[in-house]
Amino acid sequence: MVEKKKPDESVIEGFLKVCGQTYEKVEPGLWDVIFAGPNETYDLIIELGEEYLTMAVTVAKNVKPECLANVSYHVARLNNNIDMARFSLNKRHEIMLALEMPLLLVEFNDFQKALLLIMSTLGRTYQEIRGLSSDVEKVSSFYPQE
Repeated sequence: MVEKKKPDESVIEGFLKVCGQTYEKVEPGLWDVIFAGPNETYDLIIELGEEYLTMAVTVAKNVKPECLANVSYHVARLNNNIDMARFSLNKRHEIMLALEMPLLLVEFNDFQKALLLIMSTLGRTYQEIRGLSSDVEKVSSFYPQE
C-alpha cells in the first residue's frame, strides 16, 4: 500500500494559482488570499499546519456588546446549514468563518471546493451578519416572522 503524501507549500501555492487567486505569502505555511466579494475585498488566511489545512476569514469586526446575543444565535443557526465550514465569535468580538481539512485528504478538488464554499457562504451571509453585528434593532432572519 502506498502512503499518501501530505501537500507542502509548493502544492498549496500551485492550487491557489490554478484557482486564479491573488495571494501573498505572509510567512512559511501562511498565505493571505485576497478576493473580491459583493461589497468589499476580503482577506482569507490559509494556514498549512502539521496535520490540517485551515482557511479562515473575518466576517465582522467589533460586534457591539448589545448585539452579541442576536448575532450569536444567527451564526449558530447558520452552522446547522453549512457543510465543512463553521462561524464562530472570538474573544475580540469578531465573527470568523473557518474550515479545517486533514492534510491527508487535501487534493486539488477538495481544496477548490473548500475555497468556493468559503467564498459562496460569505457572499450569502455577509450582509445580514454585518447588520446584526452593529444594529441592535435588526432581527435575525431565523427568528419567526410576525
